[in-house]
Amino acid sequence: MKKILASILALALSVSVLTACGGGGDTSATSATSEAGSTAESSSNAIVVGTNPTFAPFEFQDEEGNMKGFDLDLMRAIAEEEGLEVEFKSLSFDALTAAIQNGEIDVIAAGMSITPDRQEQLLFSKPYMDASLGIYVAKDTEGVSGVGDLKGKVVAAQQGTTGADEVQDLAKKRQIGEAKILEDYNMCFLELSNGGADALIIDLPVAENYMKNNPDQVKMVGEPYVADYYGLALAKDNTDLQQKINDGLDKVIKSGKFEALCKKYELPVPQSIIDGTAKVA
Repeated sequence: MKKILASILALALSVSVLTACGGGGDTSATSATSEAGSTAESSSNAIVVGTNPTFAPFEFQDEEGNMKGFDLDLMRAIAEEEGLEVEFKSLSFDALTAAIQNGEIDVIAAGMSITPDRQEQLLFSKPYMDASLGIYVAKDTEGVSGVGDLKGKVVAAQQGTTGADEVQDLAKKRQIGEAKILEDYNMCFLELSNGGADALIIDLPVAENYMKNNPDQVKMVGEPYVADYYGLALAKDNTDLQQKINDGLDKVIKSGKFEALCKKYELPVPQSIIDGTAKVA
């Protein structure tokens, strides 16, 4: 009987946490589910969304430990359109795919690029952000204008990202001297500033956000050279939820909420997303 009462109390607490998160727009990084398995098992309208809050402005933690960001607000807006209840769970980026596959979470909203390798393991929504890759160097760096100038140089990227894939591929082809793969993008920029890396390959929106806050530290060289789009990821067989998310995303875009979120987080409004012309290879 004590176990049953404890379960009822735990469920009530979970519902109150969800209500508070939806109203305030903030999500505590510690308010994730404490038991294995998705809350979708107890309610067909409840979904657990996994994220990695180290990737501003898409997902990050404020000084009080609350998770915020474009991806979280976008997921809330989609859920509102489709009558879904959302709970966010903080995980390492590399753990997100496994968490989908074992049913711990239902959706990944973490600035995840849609790639052929990931599409073999995951089902993706329509693209929601143009996040092409760029090359960044320290502000006072001279003589680097593109990939052709990186031979023999140390190039950093965040682990688990398309930037890391690109850097490792360049290293295999001996187009760079060394690939330095680091845990998160803040460490990448710190390594660049400290001289531990000569260049950094990273998603444009994230780099632009960093440069806005640190205008005298780094600069982009050349033009974006690898097309990249973010999508919301699900289990391969979860086509019903995929359809709801796609429908909700269309409504959020049509209503103007998507553009408002881009402006809120000082992101460029991707025209290819607005007009539906974004195509994933």
